[in-house]
Amino acid sequence: MKTIVRAAAIAATLALSATASAAFAADAQPAPSTGHFEWRSQPSYGPRAPTRAPVRVWVSDSKMMAADCDCSMMRGPQAANCMTMPSASNPARQG
Repeated sequence: MKTIVRAAAIAATLALSATASAAFAADAQPAPSTGHFEWRSQPSYGPRAPTRAPVRVWVSDSKMMAADCDCSMMRGPQAANCMTMPSASNPARQG
């Protein structure tokens, strides 16, 4: 009789923990409007290393790095020349 009560208590505890962890997992998923998933490849180290499967990662759309740059290079007269290629006609960019 003790074994049946103990088994029922363990089964009830496992069922309760499974439902609680499912509820917490639902809260952990990001909102669909704040980012997106991307497939990224993993590095394979060594000359004969097997290829590794790509990994699905969450990328947040909260801040775009290139569009929201707040560095000193993007302010002032250098901002226009920031992303241009250096050439012989532009000696200010060579150095």
